[in-house]
Amino acid sequence: MGFEPNFAVTTATVTRTPQGTKTTRVIDDWAEAYDTNGNIIGAYPSVITETTESVPMEPVEEEVQIPALTTDGGKPNFTLTRTNAGSMNNTSSKNSGGKSGSGSKPKKAKKVKKSDVVERYKEINDQLEKKADALNDANKAMDRMYGASRL
Repeated sequence: MGFEPNFAVTTATVTRTPQGTKTTRVIDDWAEAYDTNGNIIGAYPSVITETTESVPMEPVEEEVQIPALTTDGGKPNFTLTRTNAGSMNNTSSKNSGGKSGSGSKPKKAKKVKKSDVVERYKEINDQLEKKADALNDANKAMDRMYGASRL
């Protein structure tokens, strides 16, 4: 069984100003069209400048519904509605909670063993181990030295 909140709604009148666009095209230059004999048969625009600007339109008044939530830390005005016992989160074997199919339990994901995972940095780890072994060998050789050779 569960509960669902129903918040109180207030209505407010809001005035908004929609934005439109205004496009202006200006012919800056004309070119002449010639026939095969070289006679002028007409003119066509060769340079056109286009500008677009945002223009406010007529203000529009609208009524909007606002949930009655508080911003001053007070308690919001709401009621609770009790939901049915057979809700979607009820997954018992007798009631599938609206889900289709049998009420069987979900299968567990297979656990991945560490040995199954491919080592991502195997080459780097191998090189580091070789360097560590070489350093240990050098330290052991230095410990075995004596006399002037140790200095």
